[in-house]
Amino acid sequence: MVFDASFLIPLLDEKAPELVPAARKKVRFLLSTINKANEVIVVPTPALSKLLVKAGEAGPEWIRILSKSARFKIAAFETLAAIEAAQMTAGAIAAGDKKGGVTSGWQKVKFDRQIIAIARVAGVEYVYSHDPDLKMLASGNPEVQSFDDLPLPPAGAQADMEELWKPDRDDDNGEV
Repeated sequence: MVFDASFLIPLLDEKAPELVPAARKKVRFLLSTINKANEVIVVPTPALSKLLVKAGEAGPEWIRILSKSARFKIAAFETLAAIEAAQMTAGAIAAGDKKGGVTSGWQKVKFDRQIIAIARVAGVEYVYSHDPDLKMLASGNPEVQSFDDLPLPPAGAQADMEELWKPDRDDDNGEV
């Protein structure tokens, strides 16, 4: 699975406004479920970049968390993802709309395609994002889930976030 910045921000930043009510609870419950299943969350470098834009002094700590935790793998936009993104764009141009029906600016479309391309190359089934443009561009491959698609945690359930943030790796690089 992939998390984009809209899911990483409420997870990492206690002070960030929530995009929807209970977004923080939902994403933390999802992370708790992922942790219990011993699964890994792919963080595409374009999503990491969006996350860090407003991170300020918290940026280095967030990078440490994402790089050292066994639950996260930072994935770069490399050759196979570039090929995938190029094919997506070429297909959209051939269909007569290089932005694939998205009304956002061209730069955002290119960034979102990079996230989708990294997700496809990583072979994930789900991208967790509250961005409707990403959902439109992915066209179901992979499936994009928003906060609205997630359940609330059961009453009394609480994720131990400190346990999840403990470094699980000694290496300096969490990239895949």
